[in-house]
Amino acid sequence: MHINKFFLSLLFVTIIATNLSGQSKYTDSLRIELAKAKDDTSKVLILAELGYYHRYQNFDSGFTYSQEALQLAQKIKFLRGESLAYQIMGLISRYKGDYATALKNIYKSLHIAEENNYSNEMALCIMRIGGVFSDLGQYAKAVRFYHNSIGITGTDNLVRTNALNWLQLGNTYEKLGLIDSAYYYAKLAYDNLYLISDLTADVCRNLATIEIKKGNKPMALRYFKESIQAADYLKDYWVASFTYSEMASMYKDEGRTDSSIYYAQIGLEYAQKGTNPRGVLACGNLLAELFESTNPSEALRYYKIAAAAKEGTFGAGNLQAILTLVAEEDARQQEIAAAKAAYQAQVKQYALLVNLGVFLLIALLLYRNNLNRKKANEMLQQQKAEVEVQKKNVELTLVELKSTQAQLIQSEKMASLGELTAGIAHEIQNPLNFVNNFSEVNKELAVELEEEIDKGNYADAKAIAKDIRDNEEKINYHGKRADAIVKGMLQHSRSRSGQKEPTDINALCDEYLRLAYHGMKAKDNSFEASFHFEPDETLPMVNVVPQDIGRVLLNLINNAFQAVAEKQKTAGPNYNPEVRVSTKLIFPPAGGSRGARGALISVIDNGPGIPDSIKGKIFQPFFTTKPTGQGTGLGLSLCYDIVKAHGGELKVETLQAAAQEGGGAKFIIELPKTEK
Repeated sequence: MHINKFFLSLLFVTIIATNLSGQSKYTDSLRIELAKAKDDTSKVLILAELGYYHRYQNFDSGFTYSQEALQLAQKIKFLRGESLAYQIMGLISRYKGDYATALKNIYKSLHIAEENNYSNEMALCIMRIGGVFSDLGQYAKAVRFYHNSIGITGTDNLVRTNALNWLQLGNTYEKLGLIDSAYYYAKLAYDNLYLISDLTADVCRNLATIEIKKGNKPMALRYFKESIQAADYLKDYWVASFTYSEMASMYKDEGRTDSSIYYAQIGLEYAQKGTNPRGVLACGNLLAELFESTNPSEALRYYKIAAAAKEGTFGAGNLQAILTLVAEEDARQQEIAAAKAAYQAQVKQYALLVNLGVFLLIALLLYRNNLNRKKANEMLQQQKAEVEVQKKNVELTLVELKSTQAQLIQSEKMASLGELTAGIAHEIQNPLNFVNNFSEVNKELAVELEEEIDKGNYADAKAIAKDIRDNEEKINYHGKRADAIVKGMLQHSRSRSGQKEPTDINALCDEYLRLAYHGMKAKDNSFEASFHFEPDETLPMVNVVPQDIGRVLLNLINNAFQAVAEKQKTAGPNYNPEVRVSTKLIFPPAGGSRGARGALISVIDNGPGIPDSIKGKIFQPFFTTKPTGQGTGLGLSLCYDIVKAHGGELKVETLQAAAQEGGGAKFIIELPKTEK
């Protein structure tokens, strides 16, 4: 009676403590009870309970408590406690993926329970054996064990053992595709959750997977949420990994690849944290499939993770040990049956035939095990060959990607060169037009001058000569202007070595602002926008590679003009497109080191701005918001790399209309400390 009352009180404390305080506080209370316990029987039960509550999170601690319970139970000859300790040791081995050791310990527990007619322990052991076969994928066999377990406790009894069987039946029937039966038992477990409140996460996860099969995604998400909340509350990483894996599979089936990858990666993290080999296997395989078409190298990495988990759990050695134990247990059961038959009939020949049958069965199982081992080795060799092929494919893909990237970068450089050339051509065209026009006028004036001289009108001839001289001065002025433009561009492009040199940043900004505008005009003659340059006259020479910084400026200013041009198409008549470029000498904050810290260049437009959702991506290679065929997505990435190579920073800000008139975007280049 004392033992039965202790079991009831322990179960009650388990339920209350799990609901109110969580596992951590409950295990602390158990340790306190252990220290206070006066009789060894109570100590055995408390140690076994501590082992059970460490079955997920800490295998080593759980095994230590269970072994202490076993040793003490054997010392005081407490057979029920010995059976319980073996059973919990088997349960922990199952969660570790060591199914051979799990069956070995559970069978030991079952033998003690059968010999002493401990019905509850018998029912629990049979259910635990069913759990092992379910993990191994033998679902039909597992179902038979669960129903046998319920038959021992009684189908109508609301006891914890039956609730555990309902949970297992719901999960296993779902794997078999018998959804109606799965839902019946899963809902029965959920409606009696007070019996297994410490397994709330598992019950809700089971219902969620069933609701997916029923096509009820909203209800599935509700149960997934309950499962995750319960798992987080108990720090149950084991069940949480399966929950995230099932969610990832659901999103994969819906074609929502990003969500599927996100939840599968969380599931893998939880499985690794909780030392859950089956969770690692499920999440690893799923992630490998998701990355197979987009990132072969990442897919290969996850395939290897899954393969390692599979080999550790379902390897040939483990499976052989399991089959041997199953054969031994089958042999033991048949020996018992044969002994009973021999005793009842008192016919020695029957016993001999049974033993012979057992021998043949063992030989057959051993032969089959040998064949299975050979098949497993062949599969392993095949997988290794497939991994080698995948490795070669990944290497070829990497070479192709590098080649494609180089081509795209060259394309981006040529596009920038085209825009620069268009701007230069437009800039030079104005002075050339003046030169051509005044040359034509002078030709006509020279003819008139000859006519007036022939007529003897020297006063008029002198006036015409004066006009010719004035025109020549204008021709000379505009010719020098064109020459200055060409020399300026040659000055910025003469160095091909990429060496840094002291550079007038103000002149560079002014030149590329005008070139970008004229380049835009050359593309679209109807384009009009105001542009302003606001230089800091105190800015000294800055040590940079001028052609590289020029490329950055041209790209940023071109983007600004394109942004205002796009906004002009949809804005009202009151919209005035504007682009501003400014420079500023940066000084250290108060109390910092003396001297200038660096130079700052700002490119500002009043276009549509940059949404916050993509602000973190715009400097990534190949990211573009332009329609297909109108941009490579490398422009801002190259700018970012160039500025970084100069030891500087490239940033972006969105100017909100509420705070900045007209809204728009602001790109900021910070260059390192200037040198004289």
